[in-house]
Amino acid sequence: ARQDKKAARLSTRPSLSGNGKPAALPPLNLAHLQRMTDSTGIFQHALYTAPNFSEGYCTDDNARGLMLTCYLQQPDAADESVQQLRSTFLAFLAHAFDRSTGRFRNFMSFDRRWLEKLGSTDSHGRAIWALGHCLRHASGGPSLAYQLFSEAAPTASKFESLRSTAFSLLG
Repeated sequence: ARQDKKAARLSTRPSLSGNGKPAALPPLNLAHLQRMTDSTGIFQHALYTAPNFSEGYCTDDNARGLMLTCYLQQPDAADESVQQLRSTFLAFLAHAFDRSTGRFRNFMSFDRRWLEKLGSTDSHGRAIWALGHCLRHASGGPSLAYQLFSEAAPTASKFESLRSTAFSLLG
């Protein structure tokens, strides 16, 4: 009886569109993502709508950007801006990967200096997740993603953090 009452309440709620159908989503607007990204990558933080240069960049956010742009990049998509963003985020991850350690660095200052030798295991896991996502969803150019994924994935097997391991497994 309780579930029937709840179902009745939910079925009588008006939809946002007013015609009994779910409201349509507005068109995707990537203007803020484009403002937050330069030729190096996406800035880590913003001051309202402007990039906060003093905080620099991080691998985590560029991995998230790569996941988004790979998801948006369909085989028939002709949107050059999405392709450009994807290329920038992938290039950032390539630069962040240190082959001598098998790890991704995480924090980079605005003047393009790495701020630590090893990034966190979480940032490494997110990078692997993004690269695997890119291999599954992006059309064209996944060879760099494949190379980075192949080189970075073995290191994840040594992580003690469950969250970092889970991020890696999602890739």
